[in-house]
Amino acid sequence: HEARHTSALTEQLLMLERLRHSPGGLKTERFDVNHALLSVATRFGDRAMDREIDFGFDRSGDVAIIIGDPDLFCEAFENLLDNALVHSGPELSSISLSLDVVASTAKISVRDDGRGIAEADREIVFERFTQLDFGRGSGLGLAIAREIIQAHGGNIVAASGLSGTGAGFEVDLWHQAAILELNRVFAHEKLMKATCCTLFT
Repeated sequence: HEARHTSALTEQLLMLERLRHSPGGLKTERFDVNHALLSVATRFGDRAMDREIDFGFDRSGDVAIIIGDPDLFCEAFENLLDNALVHSGPELSSISLSLDVVASTAKISVRDDGRGIAEADREIVFERFTQLDFGRGSGLGLAIAREIIQAHGGNIVAASGLSGTGAGFEVDLWHQAAILELNRVFAHEKLMKATCCTLFT
């Protein structure tokens, strides 16, 4: 057991270093955030059920396409959900994962109703080896999640959880559908300006 733990810790540290020093080395392909999160939710749902924890995924009706590494992307949100399952204490009874597409941003949240994270600790939880409940986990899961999300051009912050209690993580990502729409609008405006210039010269 200790050998497996050491091996997993080594792999996590290597991944963290790769993400920090060569984020451009990520596999890059277009993928739908809805589909990626659905696969995460499907796998996590069984684990939550085993613990008799209520879990739900609220997916968006809008398409949100990003470019990046779908496997690493999924790992980031698996880490966030694992964090809720492992570190939320005996108060935990519910975990939620949701995606909302607002204009150019895909907004993803992971929330629980457990013990929560004090406001003073909401930045340090992303630092490597941080353990607010000592002795549980490696202290690398949230650090890796943040590096993966930042490598995909996103941002993550810790917040309050369900109904103002528990812990929450809020992620904002620019999605390609919005970028393509912006490019279309800019191209249309450029064409209109060029047309106007032609008509009045």
